[in-house]
Amino acid sequence: EKTHLVTWFFSFVAVSKLKRICVAVKESDDEDTAKLLAEIIEGMTGIESLLDYTMEECGLGSVGVPILVNLLNKNFSTKQRRLNITASDLVEAKTVGDMVEVVDAVKARADDQGV
Repeated sequence: EKTHLVTWFFSFVAVSKLKRICVAVKESDDEDTAKLLAEIIEGMTGIESLLDYTMEECGLGSVGVPILVNLLNKNFSTKQRRLNITASDLVEAKTVGDMVEVVDAVKARADDQGV
């Protein structure tokens, strides 16, 4: 029970902090995916990530993935393009660079579909 309470607390604190960050970190059309993803990760974990960092090195274990998915969809969607990145999209991503590729692929798919 203590573990669940601690997990809930840190998730609550992270989400509260990230809500404030989301307002400041919105993607413009020419925004670099890697740069924005690094800002999102740093906002979540306090760790400045590099493209070759693993999810664990960034502080993004399995607990952080649902929050990350929500932030990716919120920050990479635009009025013209709504993204629907899922946790399963990130399963194969081992590094931040892999996550950049996933986000870019979902962005391209959404642009092609006019979503």
